[in-house]
Amino acid sequence: MSLVKKWYQLTLGEKAIICIIFSLFLPFYFSLLAMALLIIVLACKKQLMPCFREIKGAWGIIPFVFLNALVSLYYHNGLGFGCSIAIFLVFSVILYYQRHVSNSLFELIMEIMIFMSIFCALYGLIEYHGVLKGMGIEKFEIMIFDLPKDRLNSVFFNANYYAMMIEFFCLMAYYKLLKHPVWQRCLYYLFVIGLNLFVLYLTACRTAWPSLCAGIFVLTLLSRNKKLIAAVFVIGVIFAIVFLSIPDLFPRADNIADYYESRQLIWKISMENIAKHPLFGEGPLTYNMIWSWYPGGFETQHAHSLYIDPFLSHGLVGVVLIAPYFIARAKDLMGMIKSRDHFLLVGLVLGTITTTLCHGFLDYTVFFVQTGFTFLLIIGSMSAFKQSKNEPVGSSFQEGEE
Repeated sequence: MSLVKKWYQLTLGEKAIICIIFSLFLPFYFSLLAMALLIIVLACKKQLMPCFREIKGAWGIIPFVFLNALVSLYYHNGLGFGCSIAIFLVFSVILYYQRHVSNSLFELIMEIMIFMSIFCALYGLIEYHGVLKGMGIEKFEIMIFDLPKDRLNSVFFNANYYAMMIEFFCLMAYYKLLKHPVWQRCLYYLFVIGLNLFVLYLTACRTAWPSLCAGIFVLTLLSRNKKLIAAVFVIGVIFAIVFLSIPDLFPRADNIADYYESRQLIWKISMENIAKHPLFGEGPLTYNMIWSWYPGGFETQHAHSLYIDPFLSHGLVGVVLIAPYFIARAKDLMGMIKSRDHFLLVGLVLGTITTTLCHGFLDYTVFFVQTGFTFLLIIGSMSAFKQSKNEPVGSSFQEGEE
């Protein structure tokens, strides 16, 4: 069934969620505006707070947001205050999605995001052509640029955020390929993966490649297809050998040493600041505010580490407040693993987590509107299968709830 026909069969609530999904493929402020509009409607219908009450582990999100907002105001961290509002918007929509998601809605969202990734790639190629033309290069050539302004980013603010979105797009397409092994659909998903990998190369993001490989391998393991597992393992070994033998084939491999040195400097400054503000941090994107306060500080937005920045920005108390939500999702995952059902979904979730954790060693790209929402969307989709429900979303959207 075409996406257009499916749209007409959706309820009002499902259409609202789908509109949010489409907004992810616009600049992030449009995404936030769409989320804000949905949340206003939910609040008027008295359906917002039930989302926080009914989803396990969500009780700490509102205190987490309030803490970050207050801390940001106290330290005059205006960007951090704005991020606090964005965090509330993203989590509110995700909780509404979790509360009402069905198997069919989840699969439709995957199809939409895979399809829309094609337009992101095409837009990115037009952007890349503009960069070449600006440098006086009329013919299309594959060139890797180091300056952020010259690296392909499509609609995702910068190249590293786009690279993480590509990781998610490839995992989604691979998940659908494994789930629907019909040759016509396989060709479509392989085309999407190939196109996204090509533009991933043009983003010049180095961290994305090993991270995506790790996620793909985890998803392959959960497919329980021994021949496919062996094939992916061999391809991975070949990939590693080629990288070690001819590193110049890979984007910006010539300055990896300098890249790692800059990361070490960022982490050193971050750890020093954590020691000064261990409990509450100084609000989201603290590093962006404090880097100039340290001799030789490296200018960037965040601490470039999933394992450092949360403590730098939110402090120990903030991390403790938000942790129950992710612990609850881990319990959902363990429950699905123990039930020995929905192996491919488990593979997608584990693959997404693996990719994010691997990428998080050297960057913090999951902390952005589109990347963070997509990550939470995937891990939150276990609700559809855990509760084994397929009721429409729209009924509760149209009628007020206490």
